[in-house]
Formats: sequence, structure tokens, C-alpha cells
Amino acid sequence: MKKILFKSIFAIALIFGTAACTGDFQEINTNPNSPTSVSSALLLPRIQRDVINTVLGEAWGIGNIVIQHTAKNQFVNEDRYLWGEINSIWNRVYNDMRDVNNIIRQSETLGQNNYKGIALVMKAWMFSLVTDCYGDVPYTEAGRGKEGFVYPKYDTQESIYNGILNDLKTANEILGSTGEVVQGDLIYNGDIQKWRRLANSLRVRYLMRISRKRNVAADLQSIIGDSKNPLFTGNGDNAVYTFLPNAPDQFPLFTTRIGSFNEFRASTTAVNALKALNDNRLFVFFRPTPATEEGANPVYEGILNGLAMRKRCNTMADHKTTRVSVSCSLKNPLHRKAFRWQEVLLCTMPNFSSCWQKRLKKA
Repeated sequence: MKKILFKSIFAIALIFGTAACTGDFQEINTNPNSPTSVSSALLLPRIQRDVINTVLGEAWGIGNIVIQHTAKNQFVNEDRYLWGEINSIWNRVYNDMRDVNNIIRQSETLGQNNYKGIALVMKAWMFSLVTDCYGDVPYTEAGRGKEGFVYPKYDTQESIYNGILNDLKTANEILGSTGEVVQGDLIYNGDIQKWRRLANSLRVRYLMRISRKRNVAADLQSIIGDSKNPLFTGNGDNAVYTFLPNAPDQFPLFTTRIGSFNEFRASTTAVNALKALNDNRLFVFFRPTPATEEGANPVYEGILNGLAMRKRCNTMADHKTTRVSVSCSLKNPLHRKAFRWQEVLLCTMPNFSSCWQKRLKKA
């Protein structure tokens, strides 16, 4: 009997004790050092840095070789189109799109149209990267896992470009309509007018990009002919990301081993083209061959793209081929342009035989 009574008392005490211990369970187990929400000022710089670094890596490792600005003297798979799966753009866009959507949602709640407008411009640019690489991709349901879209549908490239253009138009309209000061912007340092110029200049870029698929004459004219749509007016408007002299935001190649840099050499295609044009960019982009770099008669000699590894090793000694300029690629701090004024200039300058006027005449 005593044992039964003791067990009953113990069970009751355990029940009440457990209830007492878990009454403030949620409060006790909330980690004050692990925030559940992050301000737009902290989300924005990471998104900008991540995407710029990824695009830069693809441009250096693949893009420069594909357009034959550079060629490789070892590990030549890229030169021979033996790439395998390349998913860095895909992964980066969709990993960071969740935070882009977070900025948009919380900006709407807080009435911060400046942050929302910048996020819409970043969203448009990022989706242009992924759809240009892969075609039809998840768009309308992407980055919305919390809303139940665990397996987002694939949207057509046409609908994605329509969405991109709509987002840029909206960004231009709402930027500057609220008074919050934008912090954490590593591209324009919170200059709202420059973000408007970027939004409209990107609209011109993307209209030109789809101009062989549909008539864009009226859309171009509505942008170029309306003062409410400011565009780039000079190099000061360029979308520039500046890497810092010190970690953690140094230029990615700055701390790499020298071999990973020197395996990229000047392409014969690029060197010959610059020589034929008597173009001084030859001396900016590339260095003379190591054997002549310190001499009175520097020589610039590229490597043919696509050579097999064995033939390349046997015929292209390192000291006889031109390297990429350190001042062009490893200078620290370094500036990287995401979008340039000159591209807009070709499409918007009046009284010149520019590309947009040609399109208007053909339409």
C-alpha cells in the first residue's frame, strides 16, 4: 500500500513539476544571439556581394575563355568545352532570392519603398542571369517555400522577361516616394536617383535583348522619350561594386595561389585582334611574355584556344606566352562594373545611327 501511495504522489508531483518547468519553455529556449528577423540594411550587402562574386567567378573561369580573351596552359577542359554541370549561377540566384523576397515583404510592411525598389532591381537582374543561362526556370513561385511552394513551377522565358520589365518599371516609379535612408548599399551607397537610372537602363537592355522576338519600338520610345524615366548619363552612373583592401571582402583572386592565376594566358584571338587594331588595351589587359617582360622589346604572344593538354604542354612554354595583367585583375582594391553607361549610350543617344533608332525604323 505504501509503495502504491508513494508512486501516486510521485506521479502527481512529476505532472505538476513538468507543467511548471515548461510554462515559459518558449521564452527560455529563445536564443537572443540568433535573430528571427534581419533588417534590409543587413540583408542587402550580402546579396550584392554574393551575386557579384559568383558572376565574377563565372566570367573569369568560363566567360573569358568562351569569348577567347584568355586561354589556359593547363587543366584545359574549359578550353575544350568539357565543362560538365555548371550550376553556380543557379545556386546563387535561388539561394539569395529568399532574402530578396524578405526585403520586399518587410519593406511593404514598413512602408519603405526605397528598399523595395532596390530589391526589385536586384531581383530583375538576378533572374535575367538565371534565365539567360538556363531558359525556362522557376520564377513566380521561386524563393517562396514558407508560402508552401516547395516545388516551384517552371515559367517560360517570355513570361520571366515580362516580369523583369514590370519589376523594373515599378522600381522606377516607387524609388524616392518614401523618405527612409538606405543603408548597406555597396553599389550606389544609397543614391536613389542612380538606382532609378539603373532600373530604366536595364529596361533598355532587356528590351533590346528580346527585340528579335517581339516589337519593342513603342516600349523603347516610352522610356527614352519620357523625363520620368532617367537613364545613365555618364560613367558616374555605372553600377560598380568595389572590393575592399582587406578581408573578408577582397577580390576573390587576390589571395589565391599564383598558379591558379597564371594558368590563364592571353588568347591568340584577342592578342592578334588588338595588334591588328593598334589598340592600346593590349598593354592594359596583358603582360609581355616572361622572357621579354624586363627587356627593351616586349613581346605579346597568345595561346591558341582548344589545344589538347599534351600538345599545349609540349609547344607552349610558360616563359614564351603572355599572361593576364596583374594590374587589370589583381589590383587591390578593385572595381567591378555590373552595368556600364556605354551600353545605354549606344541605345539612347539621339541624332546618331544608334541601335535603338535602327530598331524603330525596322519596326
